Amino acid sequence: SDKNTQSKSIGNENTQEKENAQLQEENNENTIVQPIVNEHFIVDPDPAKWLAVGLLGVESGQDAVIRALLSERKSEKVEPYSYTVAEFTDFISTLRNNLGHTPVVDEGLVVDKRLGAEGLVKGNILACDKYSVAHARTPAQILRIVYSSGSESVPGGFYSHG
Repeated sequence: SDKNTQSKSIGNENTQEKENAQLQEENNENTIVQPIVNEHFIVDPDPAKWLAVGLLGVESGQDAVIRALLSERKSEKVEPYSYTVAEFTDFISTLRNNLGHTPVVDEGLVVDKRLGAEGLVKGNILACDKYSVAHARTPAQILRIVYSSGSESVPGGFYSHG
């Protein structure tokens, strides 16, 4: 009985390891940043992916706080410019999409209702899709944006020395 339980346990571990190995083989530089999680820990040891995941997490938290504060003033004109806060967020989102070489992944504070959370709201404080799921970016897209160069191999912006 103990041998059967132990044998099943080892079999399950081997199956999980094989599945993780297969998923890791499928990972390449164009894979969306989603580390392989095995119950309690991240299995993928690639430091570049860890960096990208860490940057994305920090960026998302900061983005939500800033967007909430900006949302309170979305209709106000920004002096000396003739644009509102909401319009500036559209400009910034367009820049991020262009730098990342992506279709519309980043959006301003106000969107068409059908693009808002669950298709019900026009406000867009959380940068996510219509199902309230964060937009996915590849490590290369993230670097293009934070480097502000449009290239994952040309440092600049927030990380001027790489």
